[in-house]
Amino acid sequence: MRLFGIPIKISPMFFVMAAIIAYFLGRSLIGTAIWMVIIFVSVLVHELGHGLVSKAFGQSPKIELVLFGGMTYPQGNKRISLGKEFLVVLAGPLFGFLLSFVAFILMALATESPVIYSILFATAVINIYWSLINLLPILPLDGGHLVRIFLEMLFGPRGWRIALLVSFALAAAGGVFFLFGGGLFIAIILFLFAFQNLESFRQTRGFTPVDRDPSIQSRLVEAAAANEAGNSQLAKKLYKEVITLTGDGVAHESATVALAEIYEKEGAIEKAYTLIKKLGKECSQNACCLLQKLAFEMKQYQEAILATNSCYRTLSTPDQVAEVATIAAKSAAQLGRVDETLEWLEAAQRSGAKLDEIIQEPDFTQIRDNEKVRAYLSRKKTS
Repeated sequence: MRLFGIPIKISPMFFVMAAIIAYFLGRSLIGTAIWMVIIFVSVLVHELGHGLVSKAFGQSPKIELVLFGGMTYPQGNKRISLGKEFLVVLAGPLFGFLLSFVAFILMALATESPVIYSILFATAVINIYWSLINLLPILPLDGGHLVRIFLEMLFGPRGWRIALLVSFALAAAGGVFFLFGGGLFIAIILFLFAFQNLESFRQTRGFTPVDRDPSIQSRLVEAAAANEAGNSQLAKKLYKEVITLTGDGVAHESATVALAEIYEKEGAIEKAYTLIKKLGKECSQNACCLLQKLAFEMKQYQEAILATNSCYRTLSTPDQVAEVATIAAKSAAQLGRVDETLEWLEAAQRSGAKLDEIIQEPDFTQIRDNEKVRAYLSRKKTS
């Protein structure tokens, strides 16, 4: 699908989420259908605002409607100034306000049709509301990006990290306000934004000026899309280009991890291990957890345990904890460290891993008959 020469991709999940929201607003089959159209048109007009201004500045934008809204990003290597980027971001909410204005004008011509009048009124109100919300200075909202661009103008690349801290503080404060004010749903969203910004801040410790290069970001987006579509050859080519062009920084690490994951999936474990090891000790959670897995598969058990210590403390789900703790337990067992093995087995079991199945794996052969291990397993069976 293309509009005004801009390619538009719509995920099925967009319609799923739109249907859920529309049902709560419409409360009937017809009402749900009407609200789905309003949501679709509103999101599309918003993204077209970004896209048309981006195109006017010589870029080749692409629009995607996804689960929680839309995304507009440039394809290719065309760079624009921060001032022009500011206008591209601002255009989204402005087009929302413009759609509201048009709806209000049409309402004056639809006074004889209560249904059309109601639809136009809903369109006008929802776009004013959403445009104002979207201008809040919290990333990933447009208002947060406007603040980020302004801070980058003042402080250079450091402005991005400052913007993340500002967004975290405002989102956390807003979450607390709505939590105690009865707005639980809004509070949850704001707390999610706060967590995302704090995590992004942590991951941008090695942020460099090249990380803001649109051509680098475009390659990363294209590579991810190619990999998702099953075109691993194109994905590998693009990730290698990013690694070569950056040298270090967040984009460099993201490309390295993604490329190593492709190698691992293809069975090229040694190649993946060699690549990810180049990142060094100061790696992100994803990189350290991948290094742990690859080091274990390469029988570098001590290195696997060291990588565990770097990634384990930042894990957020029981499945992740169980997987990492299990690999750590296997590594410790291979090194004959009984006490350390039992500690990691305990951590794995607390997160849902099945101890009886794990202990039967070949990696535990040399310690399975150890007195401490047998006593530990006996206690677990009787508890």
